[in-house]
Amino acid sequence: MGCASLDGKEHAVSIYFDVAADLTVNTPDQKVVWSRPEIAGLAVLRMGSEAQQILARKGDDLRIDWGYLYAAAPTNKGVGRVVGRR
Repeated sequence: MGCASLDGKEHAVSIYFDVAADLTVNTPDQKVVWSRPEIAGLAVLRMGSEAQQILARKGDDLRIDWGYLYAAAPTNKGVGRVVGRR
């Protein structure tokens, strides 16, 4: 991802990205686990449901609650990672 100035001048730019663990589960009461995997050159957060019941449900109005969501950015760009509770 990059940024370009429309006026040709240099500007300080910050990007804030936020994702809720609810994205990784079918219902909000499911337990979510997270980690900070070590990947060279990247600041990484990983989260997903604890149960990881692959293809265990069928029907309408269901969310995928297996697999993991990864958020990563190059470490040399002043990237910070924060995990919090709601």
